[in-house]
Amino acid sequence: MWEAVAVVILVAGFLCWLLVGRRGQISFWNRALKQPDAAYDFFKSTEVWKVFEDGLPANFREEMPAQDWIGPFPMVVPKLDNQKVFVFARRGEFRQSQVTLLSLLRQQGAEDVGEGSEH
Repeated sequence: MWEAVAVVILVAGFLCWLLVGRRGQISFWNRALKQPDAAYDFFKSTEVWKVFEDGLPANFREEMPAQDWIGPFPMVVPKLDNQKVFVFARRGEFRQSQVTLLSLLRQQGAEDVGEGSEH
């Protein structure tokens, strides 16, 4: 009986983590994909992120070991003629970088709206 209760608790905890804990990452990528040129520029400007522009090498895990990097996250970048790039984030460092990028994207989005209303 107690084993069944433990399994139910574990499954419920996993579902909460999956639906709530990962939500920030989903909202981050949704926002980045709405402003891919700005996100791409940001990713290229910091060592927390690594971008592969010419496709994903067959041996990418040798350069980007899973214990150090998460990804790949595909993204189409309009300023690169809609080229598909692959983005990796350095484990243990990317969360603060996500916060910084979200702030920049929100600010840029607000400026874009302001520019649009002047015309």
